[in-house]
Amino acid sequence: MNPTVMFVRLSENCNAGCFMCYFAHQHGLYNITDEQFDSLIQYMNDKGTYNLIRFTGGEPLLHKNIINYIKKSHDAGYQTSIITNGYLLPNYGQKLVDAGLDQVIISIDGSKPEIHDKLRGLKGGLERVKKGIEIMREQNPYIMLRANTVVSPYNIADMVDLHNMLEELHFNSWSIIPIRPTDSPDTLWDPKDIEFYKEKYNEFLKNIDKHNSVELLGYSKAWAGETNDEISKTFNNQFRINPTNKCNLVDYVRFYIPDKDLVVPCNCAAHRINQIEADYSSESDKYKKADIMAEWLKENGKSHCTGCEPLNAYVADNPKILTKKDFKLSLIHI
Repeated sequence: MNPTVMFVRLSENCNAGCFMCYFAHQHGLYNITDEQFDSLIQYMNDKGTYNLIRFTGGEPLLHKNIINYIKKSHDAGYQTSIITNGYLLPNYGQKLVDAGLDQVIISIDGSKPEIHDKLRGLKGGLERVKKGIEIMREQNPYIMLRANTVVSPYNIADMVDLHNMLEELHFNSWSIIPIRPTDSPDTLWDPKDIEFYKEKYNEFLKNIDKHNSVELLGYSKAWAGETNDEISKTFNNQFRINPTNKCNLVDYVRFYIPDKDLVVPCNCAAHRINQIEADYSSESDKYKKADIMAEWLKENGKSHCTGCEPLNAYVADNPKILTKKDFKLSLIHI
C-alpha cells in the first residue's frame, strides 16, 4: 500500500460545542507531543509516498506548536491543510500563511449567526470566520478555502443562502455531510416533515445548477440521494451514501491518533475505532496495523460502517485522484 494523505489529530480539546461531536467543549485532553510529530514526519519521509498532511482535532489551532508543525511539514515538501471551526483564524491567519499553509477547511453550518453559531456552540463564530478569511486572503490571495457543512433538520432550510454566502466569500470548494442518525437521537429527520425536507433539497439542487463557482466535492451535490427512493429513505433515516463496491480510500489515507499511538486507514474510522472488527491486536507496528485494518475495511467496510461522507465515498470509487501521479490537484478534490 502507498498512502498519500496523513491526517494528524493534534489536539482532542475544542473551544466549540458542536452538537454532533464528542470533542465539544473538551479541555485538558491529549495534545500530540513534539516527539510524536517528529517521529511521524520521519516515517513519512522514509516511506516516500505521502504528499499531504492534514491537521485536525478537536480544534488544531488550540495546539501551541501548530505553526511550527505546519512550517516543518512545508519545509519537508508536503502540502499542508487544517480543518478548523475558524474561531481562532483572526489570531492565527497571518502566521498560518507565513508558515506555508496551502489550504484551510472551515466548518460552516449556516449563513447567519443564529444558525451557525448555535449549531457550532460558538458565539460570534461566523463573524470571526469571515474576519479570519479576510486576513488570510490579504496575505495570500490564492490560499485554498474549503467549507465543510453538516446538514441536518436544523439547517436544511438555509442551504441555498449558505451556498450563496460561500460564493460571495470566494470559497474554492464545499463538502456536504448529511447528519448520521447514529450521531444523536436528536438529529433524526422527522418523518412528518419529509415533504418540507424534499422541497428544501430541491431548492438547493436548483440553486447549485444556477451558480457553481464553488466546487461541490465528491457526491456532495447529491448528499440526500439521486433517486426519489434514495431521497425518501434519507429523510426516513434509512439511507446513507457508501462506496459502490470496495472502499479503495483505505489504500491512500491514514489517520494518526496520538493518545493511542495508533494509525487507522480512514478519517471516519478515527471517530469509530471501536466499531472496526479487524484482528490487529497481534501486530505491534502501528503502520502495519493500519495496513491490516485497511485490507479488512476494503472488503467489509461497506457492510459494517455507518455510512461514508459523500466525499469519502467518491474518493473510494475514484481513488486515482489520490495517487502520486495525479496528486497535484488533490487539495481541490479531498
